[in-house]
Amino acid sequence: MKSIILYSSYFGNTKMLAEKIAESTGAELQGIVHGRHFRVFLHMIGIRGGNYPIIDLSDYNVIYAGGPVWMGTYAPGFNRLLKNLDLTGKEIKFFARAGGGDASRLDKKLAKKATEQKFTIVKTIVINGEDSEELVDEKIQDLIA
Repeated sequence: MKSIILYSSYFGNTKMLAEKIAESTGAELQGIVHGRHFRVFLHMIGIRGGNYPIIDLSDYNVIYAGGPVWMGTYAPGFNRLLKNLDLTGKEIKFFARAGGGDASRLDKKLAKKATEQKFTIVKTIVINGEDSEELVDEKIQDLIA
């Protein structure tokens, strides 16, 4: 069974989660890592420039996708990454990294994307900034189970 982890990371926190999932699953990693001195304005220019990878997911049975949470939902970079992919008929396991803020709108936004892009949400986990290492490991094991 072939699996891939798609992620967007601004400060490296989501990248670390993606790497932990990859260690446990052997999944291939494909990510967008934004610079530490990220600015929303420059990022929006990047989005318009279309500089996100187009990935053929037809050979993958298991897809993990994750990104940071901003103001209750995924950050713009992650949303753009998903928008560029053909996810029709795919089953996706989502993970999110919240720095301690509210992730309450995440499920609703993901459900809307699933309807629009015709994919199925298998499971979603949110890792909060204050989560202990043990809790993070538990949540990751729950995601990959």
